[in-house]
Amino acid sequence: MEKEQLKPGRPVAASTKRKPMTIDPRLQIILENLNDAKKRFNEVYSQVISEGIHVYESAQKDFMTDIDSAITNTTYMIAQKIEFDLRVLCANEKQDGGAL
Repeated sequence: MEKEQLKPGRPVAASTKRKPMTIDPRLQIILENLNDAKKRFNEVYSQVISEGIHVYESAQKDFMTDIDSAITNTTYMIAQKIEFDLRVLCANEKQDGGAL
């Protein structure tokens, strides 16, 4: 069976009997904006360089390192939030006498 990839806004079903769990919309927006910023920076950086404007050599590398770090941290927060939500769901199921 192929492992399912998590994508922003894509429901994560804990069970077929429950409504799907989704990624926190605030974190989804942050992740989308970070990925968009990365794409736009590359576009603008390339245009600036092609126009002959001097930009220090490590500008692109420094930006990409920082944005990749922000993307990694946001992805980590998403995973932690999903894990927390699942723990709460399990605790509620146990209190209600249900099984997962």
